[in-house]
Amino acid sequence: MAPLAAYAAVRKRESVPRWLLGALVIPAVALAIGLLSADSRHWQLQARTVFAAYTHRLPSGRLHDVYAISQVGRYVTICAKEGRDNPDKAPDDKRFCTEINLSQPKGHQVEGGYRYYADVIDSSLPEGAPPDPFDCFGDAIACIGK
Repeated sequence: MAPLAAYAAVRKRESVPRWLLGALVIPAVALAIGLLSADSRHWQLQARTVFAAYTHRLPSGRLHDVYAISQVGRYVTICAKEGRDNPDKAPDDKRFCTEINLSQPKGHQVEGGYRYYADVIDSSLPEGAPPDPFDCFGDAIACIGK
């Protein structure tokens, strides 16, 4: 509403500088973008918490560098590099992923998961899709047909 009020003021009075309109519109657009992306960021953070709870029994240091690979609403896929994070050893390109549905009740949010090798690239897959999942478990969407 503030940008519309500023525009009306500019249209009726030529003495009001036109930059005032821009000074009000830019923060309003930035605020709208921030509010629209807040839910997505919240769900990704919540999914990382579910991932940490799901994987807490794995040996310490086995998973590291956790990241979200895809998100559709409250359905978030969280992955992590697998293997010890040791700079003296060649990196292992294996990833461990879980598909998390945040609409489900607590304790039932992990729908499935899989592993994949990050160095295997398949250009026919959509962006964000794992190249070739293996060790599938549960009802992981990425593993349909495997």
